[in-house]
Amino acid sequence: MNQANIIGDTCKDRRIDYNLIDRINRQYERKAKKEALKAKLAKKTETQNPEKETKEQNPVPDIKYIKTPDELRDIKGSYSLQKGIYVIDFEIHVPNGCGLILEPGVEFYFIKYVGITCEGRFEAKGKSGLEVLLTAKDKDKGWKNLYLNGGAEAILDYARFSYGKGRENKDIWKEGGAVLLSGEDDLKPTITINNSCFENNFAESYGGAIYAFRGNVEINENNIFENNSAIWGGAISNYHGDIIINENNRFEKNSASDKGGAIYNDHGDISIKENNIFEKNSSNLGGAIRNYNGTLDIDLSKNIFKNNRPDDIAEE
Repeated sequence: MNQANIIGDTCKDRRIDYNLIDRINRQYERKAKKEALKAKLAKKTETQNPEKETKEQNPVPDIKYIKTPDELRDIKGSYSLQKGIYVIDFEIHVPNGCGLILEPGVEFYFIKYVGITCEGRFEAKGKSGLEVLLTAKDKDKGWKNLYLNGGAEAILDYARFSYGKGRENKDIWKEGGAVLLSGEDDLKPTITINNSCFENNFAESYGGAIYAFRGNVEINENNIFENNSAIWGGAISNYHGDIIINENNRFEKNSASDKGGAIYNDHGDISIKENNIFEKNSSNLGGAIRNYNGTLDIDLSKNIFKNNRPDDIAEE
């Protein structure tokens, strides 16, 4: 089996069970109706059937919820979260000097347009078969993203990001569908990514999956970027940042309505090593990669480009 097939199989193993998300939606709708009924009957005292109550609160027996801990609302020091399904309805803030660690099997379902703001350290420490998942309860409304500000640092290993919709900038354009790095010349956030999957994320402007605004991104091995979209940089957009893409990564079916179907580089530095696959990405200019006044270091003979439209690489 060649490396391309290995990457493809790995991506299939990480497919998100969207039927599970739909079942969670239905469960919470039932719970909301029940709470409304309770409020109307608050003045009356009625005898409850414990077995019936349990059935109504957890109608899907194979879904086990863990109450979202209050510590997530006020993170101090280094806080570690254990395996479980957590429903998030508030913005999580990781202050400078603090850290949030998501252990193998943690699944975040954002039920509002919120996300994670990190000024300290964020780690998604999944493993094969127990990936860390960040996704939206409502696939259409989505969730914000992982926002790395200033000197923040993030490490992703066996993580899955889906249905991120980006975060509004000062012009009210949403950018960085799943991850947004925002730094300054002397203070840049960093993210290191291994064995992870970014799928079905969207940004109104830059970076369907990742937007690095003066940030450092290292994409190591066995990562998949698929079906992400934006105006500039369907999967990744880079402005005055540094991006390293090492080996055995796949960019497939990403799209940009303007430039850079998979990657858009604007005055930044991008280094692409070997055995990376760019397939079926599309845009108006630079089906796979659009490089504008930046540095693109790539050996085309050591990477694979297939069926990108209208071209593979456009440079200026």
